[in-house]
Amino acid sequence: MKNERIHRSYALFVVLICFLGIFFWTMQDSNAAQTSIERPRREIPLNKALSKLLPAPKTVVEQENIGNKYRIAMTDVEFVKKRDIITKLFTTYPNLVAVLDVGGKFVSKKGVLTLTKKEFNPAIHHLIITNHKNNVKRIGAFFLAECRSLLSLTLYPLINLTSINGYFLAECTKLKTLNLGCLHSVESIGHSFLANCRALMHLDLKPLQNVRKIGQLFLSGCGHLKDVDFTQLHKVKRVTHPKPNTSGFEVIKD
Repeated sequence: MKNERIHRSYALFVVLICFLGIFFWTMQDSNAAQTSIERPRREIPLNKALSKLLPAPKTVVEQENIGNKYRIAMTDVEFVKKRDIITKLFTTYPNLVAVLDVGGKFVSKKGVLTLTKKEFNPAIHHLIITNHKNNVKRIGAFFLAECRSLLSLTLYPLINLTSINGYFLAECTKLKTLNLGCLHSVESIGHSFLANCRALMHLDLKPLQNVRKIGQLFLSGCGHLKDVDFTQLHKVKRVTHPKPNTSGFEVIKD
């Protein structure tokens, strides 16, 4: 009887150990998977990227491993002065993400950010615009309009931005991803906002929660949009269904 109890206790102990082993193994595997998913992207200063990636890129990192995990950070002054070498870098690695810190070259004393097709480098397909000086108050007209090589754009953070002028990203026909970051201070949007951005399928407008005025031809020509989140645009009177022959949205003013 005593031996039977010992055997039962031993069997329960073994089962418990196995269960705990499986539990901890599962947790480690889950954490490893989460770590691999949430691993931060590597951000490289432009001068370092130029010195290491361009002369012998495959000795530094294989091209297939660069992808869009690597961000190349640059100021707007570097963006202009090193245009040729930036073109070479982003042509060699088209999935690189350019992190452009505006605030000097492209921002006026009155805080107007001007970045048009003329200043943009078409070799760049993925762009993040930041403003560490926090001196951007308004985005000028034709911001990146007709930049048809642009596939994704993130604006973050532009915490002092209050207005966006007309033709914002108009005719960016290949733009698929737009992240408006935290544009909570924006109160007005000009006409032809995202006009003819035909590749856009999803758009989150929640950051524009304080917008009061929106110009005509809002999202006009965005015929492939499947869903647009208008839920936070409480201060705009009304956004109607697409107008005939435009495949866009119209804001009805007071």
